[in-house]
Amino acid sequence: GCLNILNSEFTINELIINGSNCEDGINIVKSKGKINDLKIKNVISDGIDLDYSNVNIKKINVSDATGDCIDLSFGNYFIENAEVNECGDKGLSVGEKSTIFINKINVNNSEIGIASKDSSLTKLKEAKFKNAKTCLAAYNKKKEFYGGIIEIEKMNCENFVKRIDFDESSIIKEFIKVSQW
Repeated sequence: GCLNILNSEFTINELIINGSNCEDGINIVKSKGKINDLKIKNVISDGIDLDYSNVNIKKINVSDATGDCIDLSFGNYFIENAEVNECGDKGLSVGEKSTIFINKINVNNSEIGIASKDSSLTKLKEAKFKNAKTCLAAYNKKKEFYGGIIEIEKMNCENFVKRIDFDESSIIKEFIKVSQW
């Protein structure tokens, strides 16, 4: 990555990455930390790649990534608010035994809005998708893992080919809130 954090504890108050010829705009491995405000734009592969980490992100905005805008594996993650635009592959890719909780995410113009795969759990409170071939996908990619799970409370999907797509080893649960009278 253009910025690499390895085996560290960190706090990032504000970081802007605009234009990168590196594999990832930012790569965090085997670390624990907090990011308050992160903006990534014009990267040639993934915007942010988090591996084997425990990271809490308050606000993230990723746009114009040739690969995934946000790529997570082997960790525990929390995102309060995410805006991702113009992702060449996935808006958010969650894989390899990861768990993520997301309060709010907007994904515009990506092949797949959110993918949860390979024994990962993705929990979403609110998600909006626009111009995605597939809004939500859960599947098994690597033989050493099971499928993926997505649990979502509120979803809006506009201009899509498939709203949801999952294989026989995966689950997508949509919770419908019923108002009390």
